Amino acid sequence: LNVTQFAKFTAIFNSPVSGGNTVYSLPISNACTITGWSVMAVGGTTPTFTVDIWKIANGTSLPTISNSIINAGAKPALATGNILKSTNVTSWTTTVSQYDIFAANITAITGAPTQVSLVIYGQ
Repeated sequence: LNVTQFAKFTAIFNSPVSGGNTVYSLPISNACTITGWSVMAVGGTTPTFTVDIWKIANGTSLPTISNSIINAGAKPALATGNILKSTNVTSWTTTVSQYDIFAANITAITGAPTQVSLVIYGQ
């Protein structure tokens, strides 16, 4: 992690973790461009999971599935191990405006982890 890169949005899902769980952010304070992501799973037996990321402009509504920023690209997913970091944001909507609101939604999960985390990086 270099000094020009910083975490913009962190979602932590605690037990019980299941598909369909959603975590929302408060408005993001600074505009940036998404440059990557990290995921982590704790507990369970060989945990795997996939997360969709939603974003909506500042306002009074929360983002929904129709606000996914992952178009045809691969969603953040953990298939082996406990931690994965990637800079693959191909076909994502990577522009973040000041005060955008994010959500992370678990779309698939196995292995009964007790906690899963997602961090989106931007600069």
